[in-house]
Amino acid sequence: MPEKNTLNKVSVFAASGFATPLIELLMSEKKLAGVILPDPNELAHGAGDIHGLAAQLQQASVPFQLCCQEKLPLIVRQLDLWQAQLGIIASYPHILPTELVNFFPLGLFNLHTSMLPAYKGPAPIYWQIRNRETETAIVLHRVETVADSGNIVACRKLPIHPLDTLQSLSNQLAFLARELILELFEHIQQLGTVPVGTEQQAPSFNALDLPGKQYARRPVHVDGMIDFDHMSAHDISALCRAGANQFFAASLRIKGAPVNLLQASVVDYPNYGTKPGTVIFVGDPEGLIVGLNDGALRLDILASADGIFDGIAFAERFNIDAGMQLQASNSKVPHTLQ
Repeated sequence: MPEKNTLNKVSVFAASGFATPLIELLMSEKKLAGVILPDPNELAHGAGDIHGLAAQLQQASVPFQLCCQEKLPLIVRQLDLWQAQLGIIASYPHILPTELVNFFPLGLFNLHTSMLPAYKGPAPIYWQIRNRETETAIVLHRVETVADSGNIVACRKLPIHPLDTLQSLSNQLAFLARELILELFEHIQQLGTVPVGTEQQAPSFNALDLPGKQYARRPVHVDGMIDFDHMSAHDISALCRAGANQFFAASLRIKGAPVNLLQASVVDYPNYGTKPGTVIFVGDPEGLIVGLNDGALRLDILASADGIFDGIAFAERFNIDAGMQLQASNSKVPHTLQ
């Protein structure tokens, strides 16, 4: 019979607001030892998230420690001072060294936002939305030296709504994660040990070649480039939802100037055999509609250096007329909107 343990203190490794519901739960349960944050100077686009989370923790008087990747093995000293017994990773960008993996008496666990082993890696939500998956999951698994490989101890599935964005789906999964943590706590309280969990079982994938499905890497700016010739209306709509309000947002060129397309809807409208990317209608109530190989797409919300506009306002502001050819976002035309 294994020796029973009592769970008193949990440390969280975090780098964004995704961890906020978990941190609030641990505070309410009086089990939060402290939070480890990455050094914002090591992250280009995620620095603002870390600064924001650090400010929230400071305001709530929650102990936290910023640590660069190189010095992560030394963070065990801080964890020891906090008397942390269990560790939970929630959106942390670095793979933790062996010293940390083996530190916690009750183990180290990771919250991952996909049904593992599909979409392993740091950006599963982006690629699931972009690939038009209809279901995702929040998984709690043991941390091993190989990333995203440990046994699954708890899981909740969640449908992906056709209008979900990266942020909306992240928020839902972050709140759902609390159920997994409470399930883990209940197991420890009743049995005095952490669950062994089950090995990751690969489902029968019909499309292993979908980008991100075998490894969900972090998206970069070029991932958001719209290709009118090869993307369908559904593809572009999903691309917009996956990258909305991010630095890798869906992008194109209108009159030679870069524009981000934040929302677009597939519409039942004839494309009249026009070249993909041609504006085929502008006006109320239909909106700003562009023809594609497989039909048509309404450009709902666009952002440029001048601001954020709905399709009609954008067309009026920048004199967009039917028959105009929009450019792929990798076109290099040094013009600006007039």
